[in-house]
Amino acid sequence: MRKLLKAFWFFVVIAILYVSCHTEETRDARMLREHHPFATVRVWIAPHPVLHRTDVVTGCRYWCTHGVSCRSVNDPDDADVRVDVDSDPCVQSNDGTFYLAGAHLDRHISVRVACFETLRDSPVYSTDRKNFRSVLAHEFGHQFGIWDHIPLNCNDPHKVHSSGAPICGDALMNPLWRATTPYPTKFDDLAFDERDRSISVLKIGASVPDEDAPPCISVCPRE
Repeated sequence: MRKLLKAFWFFVVIAILYVSCHTEETRDARMLREHHPFATVRVWIAPHPVLHRTDVVTGCRYWCTHGVSCRSVNDPDDADVRVDVDSDPCVQSNDGTFYLAGAHLDRHISVRVACFETLRDSPVYSTDRKNFRSVLAHEFGHQFGIWDHIPLNCNDPHKVHSSGAPICGDALMNPLWRATTPYPTKFDDLAFDERDRSISVLKIGASVPDEDAPPCISVCPRE
């Protein structure tokens, strides 16, 4: 009887976990249809072994919960965002940080490829390439209009959401990227709502609703 009870509670727990995740996905899919129509961002990626097309596009799609879909294009003139190579060496700054990538107002992202070239020796890379995708997601966040970083400490100056919620805390868009926060968090969601729409690639006419956009599957595991 005890074994049956244990088995019963095991399946109850599994069912609760599944329903919780499934409910989040269903709710978010409904939100996307009703409030955030998909916008396709066309990305040109400079030819380079580090700039894997799948990884760059995946990093862009980390924002899919906000209706952002991304696809690569072959012609830079057709792109909303260009991802270019920064050929400077990967060196540690006096404060112990590394410059990995940057977003620019002329709609391009530069990646310091030397910091990602050698998986074995790189201080910031991982073999599953999650870190690289996360760094790109941060830079795409800038291109989408989140030009101000989100302070990690709420005692520092920070923006306030229209709902009154403070935009500060553990976020992908913190000034210093950290592997412990690889995906957008609830604070990134608030910042996205308050993004600068006048300096956002999502405002460009080429970014139009995409009926063929892939389903967003990053809702449950991202927190």
